[in-house]
Amino acid sequence: EQRKATLTGFEVPPGTAASSQIAEMVEYHNFIPAHAGGVQSCATLDVHGNRFLFTGGTDGKVFCYDVGSRTVHTSMLGHSKPVTRIFAKDNRCITTSEDGTGRVWIEDTGAYRTGCTFQHPRGISDFTVLPTNAIKYGVSSGNDGCMRLHDLETGVTIADGGAQNNSRQQQGGLSADRSGLWWEFRRIVRVLKPRFVVVENVHGAWR
Repeated sequence: EQRKATLTGFEVPPGTAASSQIAEMVEYHNFIPAHAGGVQSCATLDVHGNRFLFTGGTDGKVFCYDVGSRTVHTSMLGHSKPVTRIFAKDNRCITTSEDGTGRVWIEDTGAYRTGCTFQHPRGISDFTVLPTNAIKYGVSSGNDGCMRLHDLETGVTIADGGAQNNSRQQQGGLSADRSGLWWEFRRIVRVLKPRFVVVENVHGAWR
């Protein structure tokens, strides 16, 4: 609410809890941890009235809990380093890790199998799925300062953007060789026409 007053045109999404409601929240469930280390990523999924919680740990493992019974429903093993992001929708679960890989898991009779994997030069620090009707494309950012656009059905990297030109001696603006991913990003936004897009305020970025 305080931030809203400083942003022109900003609206709090419907259903967002007020600060007074957050202060009154209490613990609803307490799960017995299955990870050998800490949990640093999570996601929830509702399937036919049943709610599931996915957790990614520093041990590289992903567990799926049945919230109703508070037990481990299934596990997904494949990453060798901490899991950084989890995305879950329909019968898909996508996980990324500091080991430089992303995995698309497909639910099959209660368990999850690897559908495909995608790669990043170094560890993946963040990941998002593009807002389309189907889970088709995803963008990852890595510890090397690069971003990559992936086909989530095949694991193929469609576009690879190099690190930004940060040094003043090497800056070339949007026309520099290492800024190629921006133009692909702009093209995708124009095709998909999402309701909101967050971009860095760079002069000439959207001419």
